[in-house]
Amino acid sequence: MEKDFTEQQEIMSSLPICPSFKILALCFLMIIGVSLLAEGFQFEIPKGYIYFSMAFAFMVDVIQMKTDKHK
Repeated sequence: MEKDFTEQQEIMSSLPICPSFKILALCFLMIIGVSLLAEGFQFEIPKGYIYFSMAFAFMVDVIQMKTDKHK
């Protein structure tokens, strides 16, 4: 268990990813987890809503990074 955590820390520190992309990736994982949990309780969430929200959040983050780069 300790070995897995140290490997994860090495991978995350070696990737030059903006912190906002890391948060966005965690939010995507949470959305997927919530949708799987909802499906487990027989509550159907249309996949189009999930995909659109992910694409919209990603595009907003990309636009924000491009505008911050120009400042």
